[in-house]
Amino acid sequence: MKISVIMATYNAQETIRQAIESVIGQSYPQKELILIDGGSTDGTPEIIKEYETHVAYWSSEPDDGVYDAMNKGIAKATGDVIAFLNSDDWYEPEIFGKISDCFAADGPDILVCMANCVLGDHVYRDRESYRDIEDLQIHMIYYHQGMFAKREVFERIGTFDLRYQIVADYDWTLRAYRQGCRFQTIPDAVVNYRCDGFSSIQSLLVFEEVREIACAQPASEETVRRRNAFYGGMEDRFLLTLYNLVWKKDGAFVRSLCREGVSWHIWGAGAYGRMSCKLFWSVGIAVEGFIDNDRTVRECYGYSVLSPEELTGAEWICIGSRKYEKEIREQILAMGYPPERIISFTDFKSSMIEYGKKHYMNDVMQKGRRMHEG
Repeated sequence: MKISVIMATYNAQETIRQAIESVIGQSYPQKELILIDGGSTDGTPEIIKEYETHVAYWSSEPDDGVYDAMNKGIAKATGDVIAFLNSDDWYEPEIFGKISDCFAADGPDILVCMANCVLGDHVYRDRESYRDIEDLQIHMIYYHQGMFAKREVFERIGTFDLRYQIVADYDWTLRAYRQGCRFQTIPDAVVNYRCDGFSSIQSLLVFEEVREIACAQPASEETVRRRNAFYGGMEDRFLLTLYNLVWKKDGAFVRSLCREGVSWHIWGAGAYGRMSCKLFWSVGIAVEGFIDNDRTVRECYGYSVLSPEELTGAEWICIGSRKYEKEIREQILAMGYPPERIISFTDFKSSMIEYGKKHYMNDVMQKGRRMHEG
């Protein structure tokens, strides 16, 4: 079974070597690499030329965006299975054989693998692949870097719709699901993707495009109810964008919300706890570990999860739970911790949103206005 990897590139000289070598370094023999460059001016084409003997096809010319480049790659691919790798991402070693085995006999139409998300010097495991596939009708739950699809799927449902410039991969995946393609997920992390280069302003555009795609599909009353609950109101989306802007642009302000030089334990290993950890990592705040009353959770992002009984009384604690914040705060205070050693993720988020209102509200409002006018 031949695997075709399509890589769309543009001005990627800092990262493209690692991406290329992660493909050609696979010992699996039946593979091909196709590189579609959008007319880079930074030396990317020269780097590609160094690997020409390992590349089945490459070109460098202006295109209409990443999905146009990916469609060009599909047209050149000769493999039985097609995959896409961003030029700043890279595969884990020796994973193509396992991918091929999954497609053997009566395998799936689309294989979905886990991804390692790289944020600065930290790596954490993407959990989206564990989601119920029915959630695909609500929003994008899979990363295209971790997806491998049979050629026949593209022949049956078509390529990426260029009307969508940001999440055309979601539209394609949803079309595949609605047309009866068989999905299989495996827990293996096969790809590493950098998640700290994403534009914060773009987050609102992504949200809107995902919502447009999802809501264009007919659905049951229950799915519609869940969509409405998921997407909420425009005000919530603006506030989320303000939070993301401050997160990405104003690390010094975020750090100022903490005691300088302090390492924090995060109480709560659920979604809010993981968000707290990523926030701290991204702005250089040290994380010592996690704490949780739920003793079925033993590890989170590579840290051991402590029970409250294992604490020494000297820790600085960030409450990483929204639902149980009040109860956890009361529990920590009852254990004798002074209030100044306790913060919460919701406090962080509220402070960041208020800061964002002062500095970025006009930008966000103008971006949202242009979306709805355009």
